[in-house]
Amino acid sequence: MRTRHTVALPLLCLGVIIAASCSDTAPPPIGPPPDETLPAGTNISGGDTTEALDAIAANWQPSLDPDYNNLTPRPGVEPATKAQTDDVTVTATELVFPGATHPEVLTWKPGRIVVAGPGAGAGKNPLGFARRVVSVAEQGANIVVTTEIPVLQELFEGDVQMTFDPAKAQAVDLTKLDLDWAAEK
Repeated sequence: MRTRHTVALPLLCLGVIIAASCSDTAPPPIGPPPDETLPAGTNISGGDTTEALDAIAANWQPSLDPDYNNLTPRPGVEPATKAQTDDVTVTATELVFPGATHPEVLTWKPGRIVVAGPGAGAGKNPLGFARRVVSVAEQGANIVVTTEIPVLQELFEGDVQMTFDPAKAQAVDLTKLDLDWAAEK
């Protein structure tokens, strides 16, 4: 008795699929592509031809919401001082400070997240940094902070939307970039 039900169910499903796939009407024929391009200003919602896609690109005027910045630093994220930002040499895994001018760095505890913008001094910090302290040690005349890179969610809370304006972009001084580090990345 159980065998009959087991065989009947798949046969019933197969019959329903075949019946549903049969249709008396054929799909509408696809017409030839248009022979001319669309005039400028034509509102269209998509494009099946190169001409139609070109018309979309030529007339695309996106409407974006105004820029906003609701980001706030998470608790525990601390900025480096201006002097630290200017004097630091940033590598892939370390922040190196001159020990004579930055003894306060020796007080940094593991887990601290330090952030800084690009530096303008003698150090090598053209892009800025965000790092989590792993350890701090004196090495000769320098203080070496071994670090790891935190994820963005550890740095900020909130949301942001900004439209990029190339006219307002600032050049980055790549002469201070650690080329070995850049080559590895």
